[in-house]
Amino acid sequence: MSNYKSWIKSLLQRIKIGDAYQKKPIRNITKNINTKKIKEIMDQRYKSGEAYEYNTLWDVVRHDDLINKALELSQDTKDKLVLDLGCGEGGMAHYVHNACLIIGCDISLEALKSANRILGSSNKQFMTLDIQRLSFRNDTFDIAFAIEVLEHILDLKKALKEIYRVLKKKGQFILSSPNKDSLHLRINRALGYQDFRCSFDHIREYTYEEMCNLLEMTRFKIAETKGCFLMPYWGIQSIENQKLRKLTDNNQDIVEMLRLLGDRVGAEFGFCYIIEAIK
Repeated sequence: MSNYKSWIKSLLQRIKIGDAYQKKPIRNITKNINTKKIKEIMDQRYKSGEAYEYNTLWDVVRHDDLINKALELSQDTKDKLVLDLGCGEGGMAHYVHNACLIIGCDISLEALKSANRILGSSNKQFMTLDIQRLSFRNDTFDIAFAIEVLEHILDLKKALKEIYRVLKKKGQFILSSPNKDSLHLRINRALGYQDFRCSFDHIREYTYEEMCNLLEMTRFKIAETKGCFLMPYWGIQSIENQKLRKLTDNNQDIVEMLRLLGDRVGAEFGFCYIIEAIK
């Protein structure tokens, strides 16, 4: 395994990293957006049933892979106080059943209506909250999850400080996010194309190194990391086409191979990274 990782790393070091290969800066489609506007957009999407859809095998397997790895890193939620940030229509409450209490929070009231209807109970509660302004006391939670959330936050530094504040000493913060330095984006830059986000909904995407630095600046300690999927040509002009996308999206053998490759290359090169950080 270590030889395989070394080989991948040496191969990828030949691909120059950074913005020098960008022909044009990314057009910032979220330049004038604010939290109120984001809430309005997400309420409308959830109300219409068009918020997040899993249309392909890849969508489903990647989602399950992220959840399984997040649960592995959290180790044991039994009798713990758990906070799920950006929970949407239930989030981690669909998978965490033995906690003393799991509180899911989101800025979308429409999403939370659905979460309460489906999952609401004495130990699964949901509330409207902005991750940048959490209304909990210091040192409250044992575990906090943020699964595919931080790339949607306007002020990530402020949000991380809030998460750190509400966690108990030695509390766990489990997060996942798309990797701005995943293999497909490194190849994309090497070919001379401008960077792109994996979703136009994202305020900003971060490299694995950037995210680790932000966590450490907030005084978190990185405990363990995992990679999720490896997508060599995803979204790259002149390489990806409908035939290739059909394979990577819906071919069972190819999707499973890409999942396993994500395990092997880890958080630094994977399509997404999952990080366990400790207060």
